[in-house]
Amino acid sequence: MDRASWIQLVDVNPQVREWALGKEVEVEWTSTDGKTAGGVLTYPVGYEEGTRYPLVVTIHGGPASADVLGFNTSAQVYAGAGYAVLRPNYRGSTNYGNAHRTDIVGDYFTLGFDDIMTGVDHLIDQGIVDGDRMGAFGWSAGGHWSNWILTHTNRFKAISSGAGTMNWISMYAQSDVQRNRQFYLGDGFLYESFDTYWDQSPLKYIMNAKTPTMIHVVEGDPRVPSPQSVELHMALKKLGVPTELFMYPGRSHGIPDARNRLVQDVSEMAWMDYYVRGIGEKFEWEQVLKTLEKEK
Repeated sequence: MDRASWIQLVDVNPQVREWALGKEVEVEWTSTDGKTAGGVLTYPVGYEEGTRYPLVVTIHGGPASADVLGFNTSAQVYAGAGYAVLRPNYRGSTNYGNAHRTDIVGDYFTLGFDDIMTGVDHLIDQGIVDGDRMGAFGWSAGGHWSNWILTHTNRFKAISSGAGTMNWISMYAQSDVQRNRQFYLGDGFLYESFDTYWDQSPLKYIMNAKTPTMIHVVEGDPRVPSPQSVELHMALKKLGVPTELFMYPGRSHGIPDARNRLVQDVSEMAWMDYYVRGIGEKFEWEQVLKTLEKEK
C-alpha cells in the first residue's frame, strides 16, 4: 500500500515532536552457541558516530516477554542523560519462536547470560559503547538476571536488582508460583532435586560479587518475596560490596505507589551516574525523604 495516500485521522501527543529523543533501532548479533539474538538499542540523544558512550543494559521481566520498538520512558530518560541503552531479548523471551523461549528450561541462566553479554560485545565492537562504563538493571526476571550477572562477571561498574531471586530453594516456599519454578529449573520436585535448584541460584556464587549493587523490592511481594533481596543485601554487606536496599510498602510484585516508583528511578540513575560515569553522588536511603518532599 502506498503510504502517500494515507489520511491522518488523529494527532496524539503532538508535543512529543518537540522533545529531544534518542533514536531506537532493532539490533541483532550472534550468541556463543551460534544462534541469533536480538533486542532494542536506544542511542544517546545527540549521538555522534565514532564516540563511545556509557551503556545501561535494561533487562525485561517474564522471562516470557519481549522488548519491541516503541516509546520507552526509561530508555529515553537514560538516552537524554547521555547513555546508550540496550534492551536484550535474551533466551527465554517471546517473539523469537518457541525454541528461543524454552531454551532456558533446565538451565535457567546460561544461554540468556551469554545472549546479554554477546550483545554488549557487539555494541563495543561497533564502536558505540565504552566497555569500561557499563551498568545493568532489571525487575522480576530482569532482577534474576541482574543477580546472575553480579555473581558471574565484573565487567559492569554498577547493578540495580529489582525483585530478583537469589536462592531458588528458599524462594520455592516463599513464592506463589511453585509450578512455574519447576518448569524453568528442569521440572524436578524441589525436595528431590536440591542440587538442581542450588546450582542455578545466584547465591551459590556470591563470593564472586564485586559490583556495587542497589536493591529494590516491595515488602509484601508475593511473586519474588522480599527475603530474597534481604539475602542479597546481607551477603553484599558481609563481603564489603557497596550496596543499598530500598524496601517499599505494599503487597504487589511491582511498586504500587507512583512516588515510590520515582524514588526507584531517581536512585537508580544516581547510582549509575556515580559508579558508571563517576559523576554526582551515589543515592543513599536518607535521600529518599528529600525526594518525597512535597512541593511548596
